[in-house]
Amino acid sequence: MRVGNQPFQRSANLALVLRELRKHPGTTRTELSLRLGLDKSTITHLTAELIRTGLVVETLSGASSPRGGRKPVALELVDRRLLAVGIEIEPDCYRSVVVDNAGVVVRRQSGAADASRGFSPELRRIVLGELEQVRIEGHQVLGMGIAVPGYVDPHLGRIIRSRSLGVSDFDIHALTAEIAAELAHHSPAGLPPLLIDNDANCCAWGELHAERGIGGVRDMLFIHARKSPRHLGIGMGVVAGGALQYGSSHSAGEFHSANWQGGEMTQLGISAEDLLRLDEDPQLLDLFLKEVLCNLSPIVSVLDPSAVYFGGELRTAFPRILHLLDTALADRYMAFRRESCDLRCSTYGEDEVAVGAAGMFIERLFAMPRFGKGADSFTVSWDDVLPFVEQGVGA
Repeated sequence: MRVGNQPFQRSANLALVLRELRKHPGTTRTELSLRLGLDKSTITHLTAELIRTGLVVETLSGASSPRGGRKPVALELVDRRLLAVGIEIEPDCYRSVVVDNAGVVVRRQSGAADASRGFSPELRRIVLGELEQVRIEGHQVLGMGIAVPGYVDPHLGRIIRSRSLGVSDFDIHALTAEIAAELAHHSPAGLPPLLIDNDANCCAWGELHAERGIGGVRDMLFIHARKSPRHLGIGMGVVAGGALQYGSSHSAGEFHSANWQGGEMTQLGISAEDLLRLDEDPQLLDLFLKEVLCNLSPIVSVLDPSAVYFGGELRTAFPRILHLLDTALADRYMAFRRESCDLRCSTYGEDEVAVGAAGMFIERLFAMPRFGKGADSFTVSWDDVLPFVEQGVGA
């Protein structure tokens, strides 16, 4: 047996039990044992721990046996005990939410950000401030998801490059260690686990979280446009088979038009100056939307998603998108595909990125752990979050 296999097996068994209860609320211990192929003693031990922490409760379900007696004792997840913070960070502002396992936003907050102070001190300030505020308000969170624009390696916790934030090759390990040291003074468990991803990818995670891992849309695109004072950035999250696709260099979250001719401040054929005037010029807005939709055509034709979501500036322009597909672009491929590919606005509106960051954390928590992760250091398991759950027992 390989060293470390026993802790891994326990973590995997916890994930199996919690995933099954999430998918099938009201499952009995006997049903868990049969479906998962685990010994009844293992199920009894794991469920006893989950009940003690408040993540799971017992309920009476079904009918008694023909001979009478008690109804079967079923188990259900307590969604309100599965809380995660999600933070969207932009050069000029941030938005924070607390989201539960059911996708309910139980808290939201926004504030100013100043990239000129430096990304690391600003991120530290925002993270510490939000964690202190949720603690004061009595929310016991399991962890935190951070969403940033740019190229991100979420498995190493590394921002490869973010043009709008002025950051490149930024490893958040040192920062999280610094924050954890400061939190240790008033939090016995220290810093809850923290994960990071590209903002458009987080939006896609948010839509997966809205499905709560129980089916629904498993192949989708989420295209997100965010205008800052100096730049309009476009990203696209790609989901295939229920999993985010990152590409070989983790650039799948960013979107570049076939009309792009270089330049740091634009990702389209339209100049950066014109992109910042979309609100005041309807013709420029139509030009922008047409370029986006026409560049989506080959992606949609190859990946064949069941849904395409629009967020940010594209969400607010969604009625115009539909109008263009019915008129000026009626003979184009995207208009044709509307019959089989559902075009939607994002589920969470202006909270889409922050909720997606929290949803990213929760969905990665419910994913099965991988044995021999190697350098994949920014992962999260149930063993990582249980100390934070236990802090709120009896609260």
